[in-house]
Amino acid sequence: MPIDIIVPPLSQTMETLTLLEWHKQPGEEVKRGEVLFSVETDKATQEVESPASGTLYDVYAQPNDEVDVRSVIGTILAEGEKPPDPAGMRE
Repeated sequence: MPIDIIVPPLSQTMETLTLLEWHKQPGEEVKRGEVLFSVETDKATQEVESPASGTLYDVYAQPNDEVDVRSVIGTILAEGEKPPDPAGMRE
């Protein structure tokens, strides 16, 4: 089952962050704890680690997008997991 990449709350008052860059591209392997993307808050730039090991499958936000805290901005497929069947997703 795909693992959601969720924008973490980096402060108690921030509701949105700016995605600065992805450090990996879809199709690349990622390791849990490895830097996956960078975001900008009103005070600093922070790197966010991958929540799991596997393959970065898809991203739903691009650099310079404003993203909501706790929103899903991508998915990781677990090691050995096959991509979901698009035809089966429509049913």
